[in-house]
Amino acid sequence: VKVTAVKQGSPAQKAGIAAGLLILKANGKAVENAKDLEQAERDSGGTMELLIVDPKTKRERTVRATL
Repeated sequence: VKVTAVKQGSPAQKAGIAAGLLILKANGKAVENAKDLEQAERDSGGTMELLIVDPKTKRERTVRATL
């Protein structure tokens, strides 16, 4: 899922997520679409671990966000 926008001061922004990045996994599960990401957020218990990649550099990293 491509990140299109991030609200300033949001948990995503604080975790280092920025527009243009791709979310590959959420809490260990593959993310194919926005619906998968929304379900992972509902199941998260307040903390999400996301595997993201910068498509420009191909660099993958894991970030944690407290919701």
